[in-house]
Amino acid sequence: MGQNSSPHKPNRTEVLAVTGMAQNVVASSPERDDKLWFDDGTVVLVVQDTEFRVYRGLLEDQFPIFKNLLSLPQPVTHDRDNHRDYPCPVVTHASSCKNLCARRSRPFRRAFASGTSTTWPDVEKEALDYLKMLFPSALSRPTISWPPKGFHPSSAIVVVNIARLTGKHSLLPIALYRCCQLDANITQGFIYSDGYRETLSWEDLGRCFVARSRLTQETYRLYTRSFLAASDTSRRRKEPCRSNNTCWEAVAAKKFFTVANGTADSLEHPLPFVHLEDHLPDDVRDTTFCDTCWKMFRECEEEEHRVLWQRLPSFFGLDLLNWG
Repeated sequence: MGQNSSPHKPNRTEVLAVTGMAQNVVASSPERDDKLWFDDGTVVLVVQDTEFRVYRGLLEDQFPIFKNLLSLPQPVTHDRDNHRDYPCPVVTHASSCKNLCARRSRPFRRAFASGTSTTWPDVEKEALDYLKMLFPSALSRPTISWPPKGFHPSSAIVVVNIARLTGKHSLLPIALYRCCQLDANITQGFIYSDGYRETLSWEDLGRCFVARSRLTQETYRLYTRSFLAASDTSRRRKEPCRSNNTCWEAVAAKKFFTVANGTADSLEHPLPFVHLEDHLPDDVRDTTFCDTCWKMFRECEEEEHRVLWQRLPSFFGLDLLNWG
């Protein structure tokens, strides 16, 4: 989204976005945005059902693509139905700005606020820094649960597309992992308040379907490996078993694997980074291991979580350096 060293040449889609002005008529009667309509603005953006009147110089500075688009002939345009004259260029349904301003987001308003020193790279960095908190590349127990207040779980679809658009691929493993936890929304996409629907690409949708199956299997395997590690008699224990090591006997092991298998099968979505103990009712938990053996098992789970986290990008066909 920054400045390119070589001039951008408008492609066919971009040219059509501007040459649609040649009809001299705005087809519909869009609603003016009350925050971004400046009477002395020098260009009108019509995005879906909303129009913005802003400053051409600032628009070109923040979004260099418009410098080329607006270099085309600009006829005076008017709205016959509402008798509104536009003595300045009008860009309608421009794909280059649609994703930036169709939702009338706060960063878009800030970027065009009169007299601000905020630049689009500043806004982009602020937004991406927030997303990195929600979709970290390091394994942690985040203080912000997903989805945070005001977000819908299917917002992860938008984050995947943002990561692809900006090249911030470190967001992809967790964003795609969150998509794996969606039901029908994974194919229906994320629907904005104005009705616009954003979906995953076919390639990313396929990656999620493959990874969802593999991660579900991995959940049970993680329980198994954690049990084998915790029951290893050569492993140092901070506290002895309170049941004289009966937690690891054959009968107890059989019960554990029945519980673990039933838990893995009952999960609606793959949750390999959640502790088995957190899924269990108190009565099942209390009759599986003693408290000290649960602590040992949990330590082994944490080790397995770290190993699986390192592998997470590979489940989506991603090869990321320095991941984790």
